[in-house]
Amino acid sequence: VDGYKQLGFQETAYGEFLSRLRENPRLIASSLVAGEKLNQENTQSVIYTVFTSLYGNCIMQEDESYLLQVLRYLIEFELKESDNPRRLLRRGTCAFSILFKLFSEGLFSAKLFLTATLHEPIMQLLVEDEDHLETDPNKLIDRFSPLQQEKLFGEKGSERF
Repeated sequence: VDGYKQLGFQETAYGEFLSRLRENPRLIASSLVAGEKLNQENTQSVIYTVFTSLYGNCIMQEDESYLLQVLRYLIEFELKESDNPRRLLRRGTCAFSILFKLFSEGLFSAKLFLTATLHEPIMQLLVEDEDHLETDPNKLIDRFSPLQQEKLFGEKGSERF
């Protein structure tokens, strides 16, 4: 729905407000931290909305720059002030973690880089017959002859095995 159909003559005012908000990463970061401290259940959806609507999934270089500034301020306001920032990051529920995950997963240039960099090694690994790709250790061991098993893992039933 076009903005003017819902907002009428106030569309310009809303547009200017969102533009100024987008250009103020410090305000966004402090607002996200304040909202999180209020223990809002909608924190994740608010962060997602900020990422997609204000910064347009970082398609433009300017949006990427603003979002990196927001992340910088989140580090300053949230992680620096925490007694145990490692625990915050490990849980992955703080504003910084959520926004960084959205940023890193949604960044096209990062996806392109990873695809180009990892394509050849992954294809080589899949093509090689020597390496057995198996998630079950018992099935992997069965692929080796008894002599190879003993050489690699030790005698069956021993602690080393």
